[in-house]
Amino acid sequence: GRYLTIPETENKRTGRGARLVLPLTPPWNDGNLCLSFRHKLAGHHVGMLQVFVKKEKQFSPAVWGRTGGNGWRHTQITLWGTGLESVILKGERGRGRSGEMAVDDITLRKGSCTEEHNLRRL
Repeated sequence: GRYLTIPETENKRTGRGARLVLPLTPPWNDGNLCLSFRHKLAGHHVGMLQVFVKKEKQFSPAVWGRTGGNGWRHTQITLWGTGLESVILKGERGRGRSGEMAVDDITLRKGSCTEEHNLRRL
C-alpha cells in the first residue's frame, strides 16, 4: 500500500526532483544484475524518470528513461559488468505542476533479466 513519490510542486522554489541511491557492495558488484521496478508517470509534462549507474567513481549516461505513460508499468533492466558502485533512480518534474511520479517494488537480483528493456553494456 506504500510507494515512493515526488510530490506535486506548488512553486518554483520547492524541490523538483529526487534521487534514490542503491549502494552496491560485494557480492552485489561482482557481475550482471537485474534491476526490476514498477513506475508511474501520469500527467501532462509530469517529468522524467531515469536510471543511472556509478562505476569507477563516474556516472553513466542514463541506461533507461521514461517521460510518460498511463497507470503502473513494470520494467526490468540488466546492468552488465563488474565493479558497479551504485544504481541511481532519478525523478525530475517537468513543467507540469500536477500529475504523479512514483516508483514501487524495487528489486535487485544477481544475473541478467529474462525480459530485456536495456541492451547497453556498461
